[in-house]
Amino acid sequence: MKVMLNGHEVDFDACVNLMDDDIRETLHMEMADECTVQEFLDAYCEAHSNKYGEEFCI
Repeated sequence: MKVMLNGHEVDFDACVNLMDDDIRETLHMEMADECTVQEFLDAYCEAHSNKYGEEFCI
């Protein structure tokens, strides 16, 4: 499944493989059934930036 990340179309599964496990699992528990994969990725990118002080990229 393709999603947009930093203005580029990327594979969602590739993104998931590179995500921080703690952030990913927390977001999954909070919003798994309530959002699209793009919304999930956008929320992940925000959480990643807050934790690491940099953009999530693959």
